[in-house]
Amino acid sequence: MTVSPATTNPLGSAVSDAQRENQTKLVELRHAAEQLVGITFFQTLLQSAHNSTLKGEIGHGGRGEEMFTAQLDVIFAERAAKSSRFGLVDEIYARMAKRYLPDEDDAPNAPAPRAGVDVVG
Repeated sequence: MTVSPATTNPLGSAVSDAQRENQTKLVELRHAAEQLVGITFFQTLLQSAHNSTLKGEIGHGGRGEEMFTAQLDVIFAERAAKSSRFGLVDEIYARMAKRYLPDEDDAPNAPAPRAGVDVVG
């Protein structure tokens, strides 16, 4: 199975270089919005949970957990933001797209496309 960048639109016609570049920019803006929400909200939430007094005796990895918890929290926060459906990521993305892609055709009001790939094979 080969994975290649998406080169056709849903109607099957060829995608121009400008459309592909705009699509790439939209995916990058979506990723930036997800990172912003992940770091601002979810990572803060995870840090608060780690600092709570509700820790038990089970499930604590000692020194290794202490060293790598922050890195793991970043990954969890990014994944939570990417999979969340409460609309904040979509709203931030739409505003960023309007600001950085001022053409009405390029700045969607709807949620951004995810990283598009065609699976061939």
